[in-house]
Amino acid sequence: MHDEANVSYDNWGHDQPNYVDGDQKCVVAEIEWTWAWNDWFCTEKDFIVCELPN
Repeated sequence: MHDEANVSYDNWGHDQPNYVDGDQKCVVAEIEWTWAWNDWFCTEKDFIVCELPN
């Protein structure tokens, strides 16, 4: 579920997010980038990360 809430942390990789084809609206953590974030296609299945309230 996506509620468009702001998150309190980000770790975007270099030149990310770049919204390739205007269709990368999900995020993956890339091991090759020391777990930096990359925007990705939401049609790809992967693990999820949730932010818990303090």
